[in-house]
Amino acid sequence: MPSENIEFCKIKQPGNDGVKSGFPAAAQLYQSSGVVKWALIPIDFVDLPGEANFLSRIQPEMDYASEWAEVSSEGRFKIEWKVQQNWIRLPGVSKEYAIPASDNNGFGSAAQQSVWTRAITEADKHFDFTGIQAVQFILPAGQGIIEYGIKGNAWFEVVKNFRTNEGTRIELFSIPSTFNEQANSGRNFWSWWMYHYTVGLGVAKFGGSRIATPLMTYLIQGSTEGERELGGWIRFLIGWMPEDRVYCRTAANLTKLDLTLVPLTDNKSQGIKLAVIPLSQTKALILESRRVTKFSCTTRTERNGVLAYIYDSTLGHQDEYFQPIAPNGRQTENYSCFANPTRDLLLHEGDAVTFQGITIEMLKHGDYDQIRLTRTP
Repeated sequence: MPSENIEFCKIKQPGNDGVKSGFPAAAQLYQSSGVVKWALIPIDFVDLPGEANFLSRIQPEMDYASEWAEVSSEGRFKIEWKVQQNWIRLPGVSKEYAIPASDNNGFGSAAQQSVWTRAITEADKHFDFTGIQAVQFILPAGQGIIEYGIKGNAWFEVVKNFRTNEGTRIELFSIPSTFNEQANSGRNFWSWWMYHYTVGLGVAKFGGSRIATPLMTYLIQGSTEGERELGGWIRFLIGWMPEDRVYCRTAANLTKLDLTLVPLTDNKSQGIKLAVIPLSQTKALILESRRVTKFSCTTRTERNGVLAYIYDSTLGHQDEYFQPIAPNGRQTENYSCFANPTRDLLLHEGDAVTFQGITIEMLKHGDYDQIRLTRTP
């Protein structure tokens, strides 16, 4: 059964609050395709000097960020890193830059904006920012002054109004915190960087900051400590998935359909990666094939299979705009990192679930996933 016009599956969401969960996609703040330059700049203090071999700690973070970006965008977005090889020493002593965990009001905080201003002003004396989109600052290993991470985009006046000596406007930056380096936590810099980057692409955060919804750990816009995956719907929304990889069929025109899904992370095989079944003007059934990757925190059960969920366009930023459709009876499992425990929501071979008269069966699992959809009128 051939796909219908892809426009039927671009579920509309009214308004534009800077980030959106549906079409038309929100305006992006910065370049999201091609080769983009990011800077890695180490900053230290007279009483908190940086280690000599900082790249041994940070190079893997840069490599993971680059690979995640290329895989998630199917090669559309590539990061070219420019590294400041020597520590840039900020004036004063480290305690003058302290951001405690209690200062969690985001970049609207005057203290956080002050740290950004002093860091970029000093770095501008030593670093050529020509063509740089983003700056990822790092601090000495074991630092304890920045307990709550600092990140900002060019929609904040203090960032937007700064021009480097080369005339460059930095579009986003970050300074990681002790939170990102907590021992045995499995946390990192790279997934925090990439989550922050996608916000500027108009990706709505999934769920609130202090709630544990079933799908939160399955989405990087929900948690940077779980699967660390940019889901198929979001890739489709921001233009990181070719439209010929999206299968579209409205529920009213569905009787029986067999589909083979290529895993989201497989960019070599041709075929469908995302199935969208509109149920109404505001809701759609979404199906995508998931695989455990090098980017994932893991659980006891290997999470390879098909993720089925409902998208609701009446919900947006910090809402639970996705709801999973999953088999019952599975146990909650811990992750290998500090992500909230969750249960396996994927369909595995032999599983079947039904939602509003549509039954989804997982027929076969291998390099690809074969599913069958049947609808009872």
